[in-house]
This record gives sequence, C-alpha cells and structure tokens, in this order.
Amino acid sequence: MNPVERDREIVQRHGFFGFIFLAWQHADASQYIDAPYIRIIARELELAVRRRRSGESTDLGIAIPPGASKSMLASVLLQPWAWTWWPESAWITAAYDDGLAQRLSIKSRRLVESSWYQERWPTKLRKITGGFWDNYSGGKRIAVGIGSRITGEHGHVVILDDPVKEQLSRIGSPAQISAAVAKATDFWFGTLSTRVVDYCAARILIHQRLHPDDPIGVAERDHGYRVIRLPARFDASRPDPLDHRTVEGELLCSRLTEEAIRDIEIRLGPRAAAAQLQQAPVPLGGQLLVDEYMGHRYGVLPSDLARTMDTGVCSAGDRWISAWDLTFKGKATSDFVVGQIWAEHDGAYYLIDQIRAQAGYLATKAMMLDLAARYPWISTHIVEDAANASAIDEDLEGQIPGLLLVPHGGGCLARTQQVEGIWASGAVRLPGSSVWLGGADGFVAEHLGYDGLGLRHDDQVSASSLALLYLRGRSGGGWVESMKAAASGLGMPGRARR
Repeated sequence: MNPVERDREIVQRHGFFGFIFLAWQHADASQYIDAPYIRIIARELELAVRRRRSGESTDLGIAIPPGASKSMLASVLLQPWAWTWWPESAWITAAYDDGLAQRLSIKSRRLVESSWYQERWPTKLRKITGGFWDNYSGGKRIAVGIGSRITGEHGHVVILDDPVKEQLSRIGSPAQISAAVAKATDFWFGTLSTRVVDYCAARILIHQRLHPDDPIGVAERDHGYRVIRLPARFDASRPDPLDHRTVEGELLCSRLTEEAIRDIEIRLGPRAAAAQLQQAPVPLGGQLLVDEYMGHRYGVLPSDLARTMDTGVCSAGDRWISAWDLTFKGKATSDFVVGQIWAEHDGAYYLIDQIRAQAGYLATKAMMLDLAARYPWISTHIVEDAANASAIDEDLEGQIPGLLLVPHGGGCLARTQQVEGIWASGAVRLPGSSVWLGGADGFVAEHLGYDGLGLRHDDQVSASSLALLYLRGRSGGGWVESMKAAASGLGMPGRARR
C-alpha cells in the first residue's frame, strides 16, 4: 500500500484523531505530542460534526487550559478533516478579533492547499478573500472577530475559539473584563450561533474559562450546552465524566509540567489561575489580598541586605528600588503620596521602608529627595506616569539619578491582579514591626481592604504593585515596553522615560 492509500485508510478508520496524527506536521512547526485529552476532544468534535451531517444539532462547550492546542484542533484541523468526506460543509469560525480569526483560518487553508492534502483529498479552492474562502463543492469558511457583521452567511458548523483576549483577563479592570465578556457572549448568542443552515448546526465553544459569565458559563447555565471541563490539575471534587485522570492533582499533559504551571500561577495570580488553569472562575471584586499573604515577616534582614544598609554598597545579585505613587493636591481629603523601598534577595521581595503623606507638589519633591538621600545606593526610582509625574521628573533631573517614569499598565487593579500570585507564593516579606504597617489606614489594612472599586485609598497598594512587577524581573526597557503594551492593549495611554 502506498503512502497516499495508507493515509486515506487511517483517516477513514480512525476519524478525526487519525487525521490529527497525520496532518499535524503539515499544518504546524511544533511537534505533535499525543495525550489522552486530545483523543477526548477529537472524539467530541468529530461527533458534533457527524451529527450535523446527519441533520442533528449539537451545542458543545470545551473548557481547557491555554497551551493545550485547542485552537490547533478546533480552528485549524477540524474543517480540513471534515472536507475529506463532507466537502460541501460551510463553516463560520470566530475569535476575539479579526486578526486572530483570520490567522487561524489561513493556517487551515494552507493545510488544504498543501501537496500532502491535495494528493490524498483533491480539493480545488474557488475564491479567497480576506477571511473567506470556498471550494467548488459548495463548502466555505468565514472567519470573523467578535462584533463583526455576518450578513447573509450561514454555517453547518459554527465555532467560537478564544472569545476574550487573555491579556485583558489578567490586567483589565472588572468593568473592562465584564464589558468584553458581555460583548463576546452577546455576539455568540445574538448573532453567531443563529447563523446556521436550516436552523441546525454544530455550535462549538472552546476556550479557557475567564469569568463566571463568559460564553461557556452562560451556555451551560442558561442554554443547556453540554460542557466538558479539562483542568490543568485533576480536581477529584468536580471530575468531568470524560476526564481520563483519577489521581488528585494529576496533570493534563506532559507539555504542562508542574514547574510550568507554578510559573503560570504566579504570573496570573490565584483568581485568573483558577479560571484559566482549573476552569473554575470566581467573581471579580471583593478581597484580592488575604491575611495569610501579610504573615511572612522578617525580624532581622538577611545578612547581605543588612550589610548593604551598613556599608551603602549593594551586594551582588540583590536589587534595590524605590517605588512612588504620587498625587499633588495636598489637601486633607486628597489621596496620599507614597514612597516605598524594596529589595529583592534570593527570590524574595523585602519591603524595607515606607513614607506616606498628603503632600503638595513641593512637599512631594522634598519627600523624594529625603528618601533618596537615606538610601544613596539605590539607582532605580520608579514612578507611575500619572498626575504631575512628568513635571517632577523634569524638576528632579540630575538630583535623583535613575528616576524612571513607567506607564500605569492598566492601573492599580490590573497591576495587583498581576502580582497576586507573588503574594500567594509567600515571596513578599514585610517588616516584623513598623509604625506604618498597622492601624486602620496602615499598609496591611489597606492591602486587605483593597477591592479595586476605588472606594478607599489605594496609594500603598499602587506603590507595592508597581514595585513587585518591576522586581519580578521585568526591569529595564523590556519591562517598560510590556507595561506600555498592556496600557495600549486596553486603549489606555502610557509612556516611559529614563
């Protein structure tokens, strides 16, 4: 049997999973890594398409972590496989924007156009325009972003993959996240899932969970969708009937190693990690930072840090910074100016000192000069680029070397969500006792009461989140550019100056 006949027989016998095994190398440069969950997803996607071919509708949701090849399976390989036996099928695929939807569609089309595919299942394409392409059998593919108009188009199979930009789920405010989720959900139920042939379709949602009211959440709760949950770590308290795992904490696949998952958890924070990794989103708002995060205290600094305090010479491998949240109204009802001294040592982040006052412009300059004079070895002083930060930067040029204006990166809530994982890991070390730690408006109380709603003072939280993001390793220009990109991605201004 020659290779062409062999491959046709494998796909005929093993269906979509057989096609995945053979086609992967022709569609993507990454190496195919077999895993039980891929067989599960392949079987469910195949059943949905075959049922539609026989005239039955299927409403299916698949909740799976990022990095598990969901887009490759549902948005790249599924349609070319279906066209090997159902070339007249029409497909509508969508993602959070036109760019992503069309990139996935192009990847799928190039597989169909490949010599490997054409030798086995000759398929002549007729028209290729933007996110649209079709064949001479009547089959077609339309790729659109959330909110796009789909006038007069209908599909046998309709797929929504990645409906909300993952970055937004990490750095957006509750209002921004809720608005994006509502837009995606409205688009799916109000427009996309109704664009079907003969009132019948395979409707497929596949994405990592992001919010209790994301499309999969609403689909299961309000529309009776069958939802398959495949968390990164097996959760024996809420197992999915199709999950192949039985041991608590067992990983989904070899690609998602324990080390990689821990790194993702720190980067995302507990809330986003619960949603995206474990497919168990919790509502936004409420307490972000809890008591146990504040319990990691030091009575005596590590010897290297203590030596720096005595000699004024920073030890190799340590990093010291000051971080500032500014306001310039200087009234009793105003927000506070907060300056903090932080040091990174041996993977932990030590809060060394803090100054806080309701200060006007001149008093703020004096506070910054005073703190810089007390810690002369510090060569990096980061300031959120807000209020009159640019004016004070110009005034202090030459007086405080290393003054760095950084974009707000989405604001205090966005930054706090990004560093929540650092707090949860126990890597933040607070002084055993300092007058500014306690009290109703002290450092601990403000952090425990912070909910991102803007109802309380958040200046100490703003400064600490700025510092922890920097010390986490995003120092220098790369970190600044990432903050600028975060601000830009949310439609917010941001600039950096050194």
